Amino acid sequence: MKRQFIAVGASLLLVACGQGDVDLKNATVADVVKATVVSKTINPGEWSVTNEVTAVDMPGMPAEAKQMMTAMSKAMVGKKDIAESCVTKEIAEKPPAEMFAGKDGGACKFEKFAIDNGELNAVMTCANPKGGPGGMTMKMAGQYGGNSYDINSEMTMSGMGNSPAGAAMIVKSHSSGKRTGECKA
Repeated sequence: MKRQFIAVGASLLLVACGQGDVDLKNATVADVVKATVVSKTINPGEWSVTNEVTAVDMPGMPAEAKQMMTAMSKAMVGKKDIAESCVTKEIAEKPPAEMFAGKDGGACKFEKFAIDNGELNAVMTCANPKGGPGGMTMKMAGQYGGNSYDINSEMTMSGMGNSPAGAAMIVKSHSSGKRTGECKA
């Protein structure tokens, strides 16, 4: 689930780049998709996207879980994932809802989604897609433009699996992207 939300965050950031202003509160994923389509929030073309996990913490976890976290952190923190992708005119004009909240988007809502004057601020919450306890909150803030963005995010997951009450996993990351030209054939 963690990897899914990291990928979702990166996709959301790519879609949130653009020129129109949007200010939504307590919005569904469908509301955000509709608002970004209307505001023409992304320029089609070839994009280079860099994602980097900057910190991992597990407050409230027992000592043995913290040892596991230390090993996991060493594998995740500082590693840059660079991807090239083509955003077609069709995707730019009508982004799929999965770009905003993954396959389980029905379990997610945006407490806030605002893109205004070069600034992106969003808070997305998702219930556990399997109906169990816990969930995820992702906060995002940064700069955007039609051809680039630079965003910091913080994802907090709690109540997952067999974790004790009050325990959480917090993953902070940095994402940047830029349009590099026309899509390659």
